[in-house]
Amino acid sequence: MSFFSKWFKKDKTDQTETSGETRGTGSHRADAPTGNRRIAQSEEEEIRKDWTRVPEQRPGTKRLVRHILLRSPELGLQQFAQSLREREAEVRGGIHEGRIIVHYREMTVTADFVPNPLPNREAEQNCKYNTMWPNSEAEIEGYAAHMRVTAINVEDGTEGHKFLTKVVAALIGNMPNALAVYSAPMIVSRSAYLASADMLKDGLLPINLWVFVGLYGGKQGGSSYTHGMQDFGGDELELLNTQRSAAETFELMFSVAAYSIERGIRFQGGENIAFKEGQSLTLNRSAGAALEGMTMKIEGF
Repeated sequence: MSFFSKWFKKDKTDQTETSGETRGTGSHRADAPTGNRRIAQSEEEEIRKDWTRVPEQRPGTKRLVRHILLRSPELGLQQFAQSLREREAEVRGGIHEGRIIVHYREMTVTADFVPNPLPNREAEQNCKYNTMWPNSEAEIEGYAAHMRVTAINVEDGTEGHKFLTKVVAALIGNMPNALAVYSAPMIVSRSAYLASADMLKDGLLPINLWVFVGLYGGKQGGSSYTHGMQDFGGDELELLNTQRSAAETFELMFSVAAYSIERGIRFQGGENIAFKEGQSLTLNRSAGAALEGMTMKIEGF
């Protein structure tokens, strides 16, 4: 039995104002239908007997993916097990045939090494959208390999992202050759990811690792959109043709996203929100401008 196998088998005043109809989902795991719950319980029993088993994706659950970009193909996994247990003591799993497999409650995360960059310079192409890391393309240029980290059977977006974040942080914390964590179109440097992931130790949510805020301009003003809100059961956000600065726009979009996720609120459209005295913003649901499908428009900014 490997070190990893033995280790993991141990058992161990809000100022925001809102009005209008909202629907809270809470930050706890949503109850699954009875049939799915029985399946999950059966899978849990099997996994407790054999942690190397990766369950099938259950209907109605989400899959979350992150890519760790590596300067060189060396993997520093010697301290991974201990690092992960320091972040989440209840995990079960290990390394099986070169693949990391860890389970937490009814979720599973796998990490697979890929000895090549992502195809078609995908990560490099998306760097231009990441205003929070303006020199990201130069910093990741020439990366040699990556790890694909996947969380499956995620019923609650917040809990799933917390688990995935802990696994990724435990991996890159012991990989000096890790350059960044990528999830299209977001790219975050290793140091920034670790600093934000540590917020979980204080009971805070690193939403900046989970939701991307994009900015773009036009003749009528600046506009913005989010990517990642759908992982939490809500619509993506858009703000169109504002005369406010890019910094103000980014701050507002992030504030609305964080407010929704932290409180488990799914906006329905028609709500009024305010983050400052005298501010009055309206949320209206309509067809996306920069995004496909329906989006929640923030109006009045």
